[in-house]
Amino acid sequence: MSSLSRLFLTLRHAPALYREIEGDLKAPHLRSDRFMLYLVFLHWVAAAFFTAITYNTYLLGALGGGIIFLCTWVFYRLYRGERTFRIMAAFALLSFSVLFIQQQLGRIEMHFHIFVALAFLTVYKDYIPLIVGAAFSTAHHWLFNLLQEEGIRIFDMPVMVFNYGCGMDIVLLHTLFVVVETVMLVYITIMRQHAFATILETSRSVRELNNNLEKSVEEKTAQIRQQMRHIEASN
Repeated sequence: MSSLSRLFLTLRHAPALYREIEGDLKAPHLRSDRFMLYLVFLHWVAAAFFTAITYNTYLLGALGGGIIFLCTWVFYRLYRGERTFRIMAAFALLSFSVLFIQQQLGRIEMHFHIFVALAFLTVYKDYIPLIVGAAFSTAHHWLFNLLQEEGIRIFDMPVMVFNYGCGMDIVLLHTLFVVVETVMLVYITIMRQHAFATILETSRSVRELNNNLEKSVEEKTAQIRQQMRHIEASN
């Protein structure tokens, strides 16, 4: 079987695998949710103080970042440990990509944050947030490219996604890179799910073996005690 065939086969069986281990992922996902909340807060700090320096976009960073963090915090309080919050985390991180790019008026280096944000989402053993994040990023590129072509301005700031021009050819190229990374990250996430499932199965087997051994020892001990009582009674 070719590598590509194995990849498609792995992706095809991913939903069934996730359903099998979803209950056991509750505790790891709760820890990852808390990490994600702190991470979103740090992004707010970055938007309010650091990425705003170049073009004096402090208000945009503080207000926009604050709204993103507030939404994330509300979802954390209501849905932590659930996929709903993980999807919200994907929206939050990729929304900061949008914010950083706009604060820097489309500076190409800020697009690197998209790939960093997608990588952060692999803290979850769940591929859905990755797909949601990639789709959101792609939609942003397509929409903001159209707005940039039309020369749209918001609060006297030009809407920009690329600082070296715009066009569907650029959008398609960026989309291609995002799709490629997302496919690989989804594959890696599914492989981590397989590893987690293997660990669970091994752990259950060990516990079952230990229980059987304990039961066998108890039975043997009971037999020996019974034999000793018979011997003592005979004497």
